[in-house]
Amino acid sequence: MYNSTTRVPGGSSYADAVFRTTADAKSYAQKMFHRVIEKKSFNPEEIRFFTTEELFILIYQKKPFHMEDFSFVELKRSEGVHAFEEWLSKTIFQKIREK
Repeated sequence: MYNSTTRVPGGSSYADAVFRTTADAKSYAQKMFHRVIEKKSFNPEEIRFFTTEELFILIYQKKPFHMEDFSFVELKRSEGVHAFEEWLSKTIFQKIREK
């Protein structure tokens, strides 16, 4: 299982900061995925985010291209407030550029 005690506190508002420090890894990953899609104007029909209880899979044009477990999410959360979002944005952007 992953360690949630090393999360970096912070956020753009009080509610955001509370969510970032209290959300479980799965909920956090899903929310950050939707934020990245909206913020970077990626096509939500092309990029999908699938989760199980243990891991998540990024899907581009109906083909899986990246898989991680939720301990990876917690690792990124311990690196910085926006580390997971930045990693996610970079990973998706690189995949789109490949096409």
